[in-house]
Amino acid sequence: MNLRLPSLLICCGIVLAGAAQAARAAQPFPERPITVVVPFPPGGGPDNVARVVGEKMAADLKQPVIVDNRPGVSGMAGAAHDARSAPDGHTLLMTPMTLVIAPHVLPAGVGKQVDVIHDFEPVGQAARSELVLVARSDLGASNAGELVSLLRRKAGLSYSSSGNGSAPHIAGELFKRVAGVDMLHVPYKGVQPALSDVLGGHIALSFVPVSAALSHLQAGKLKALGLAMAQRSPLLPDVPTLGEQGFPGIEMNGWYGLFAPKGTPAAVVDRLNAALRAALADSGVERRILAAGDVPASSTVEQFSATVRADYQRFGGIIAELKIEGN
Repeated sequence: MNLRLPSLLICCGIVLAGAAQAARAAQPFPERPITVVVPFPPGGGPDNVARVVGEKMAADLKQPVIVDNRPGVSGMAGAAHDARSAPDGHTLLMTPMTLVIAPHVLPAGVGKQVDVIHDFEPVGQAARSELVLVARSDLGASNAGELVSLLRRKAGLSYSSSGNGSAPHIAGELFKRVAGVDMLHVPYKGVQPALSDVLGGHIALSFVPVSAALSHLQAGKLKALGLAMAQRSPLLPDVPTLGEQGFPGIEMNGWYGLFAPKGTPAAVVDRLNAALRAALADSGVERRILAAGDVPASSTVEQFSATVRADYQRFGGIIAELKIEGN
């Protein structure tokens, strides 16, 4: 019996496995179409941004980019699908800042479907989703200061949000704390129902994305009282931030970002980031994102990674302090 044969076979197996791994590593990326999971229904902000930048990235990467809408559980269902995908850069996630908020407001068994910090490789920011405080047109306040004066004279005015634990709900509770006023929170299932009741005169105020409010503001059906952002919006350049008006700490600074599953090679993440930034630098892409009411905003991998970590920690603290719960 040749006792050296098993050892020889093992060595050959190791060599072949190493050769196969090296061959895979040498293959150019991407090898096949890229799927971008959007964890919300078609037609919304993240869906639009994914399709607009995806179209341009496809030309750069020489592969089709396919958007796959997987709504459910405040975006966690689609996020979980992406987190479980092969870490090779061919299945990505385009999500709003909800990703770092939902785990803190949803029940533990639901909100912890993914570990936001450890299950993903941030690729880059794609856009800013800006939040504005709006009032119905007949409300006797035209800015945040006048609103606070009104609230102190007339307690119990209501504000709507797109749901318990949503970014607009958090912004409303922060405003109450910073301004030292009281407002009644009325949650709805989505932005449009929340905004419709302000337009109909049933609700006084709402924090809503600029993309949802812009046409109504331009038509004079709503008044913009202030932006819950760190900077003014190019879409509403004459509307000051709430911080500018003396109410700091209500900056939501919403974003849409691109993620890959944890373990995706750094070279692949860098290639995707380069394609994303090139797409966002295109004037046509910029016009299309702005036309939909969002603002293009690119970043390096490192910058976006730092943003995700900081926002996850910040909103976790705010939600715990204000005792905010989701639906």
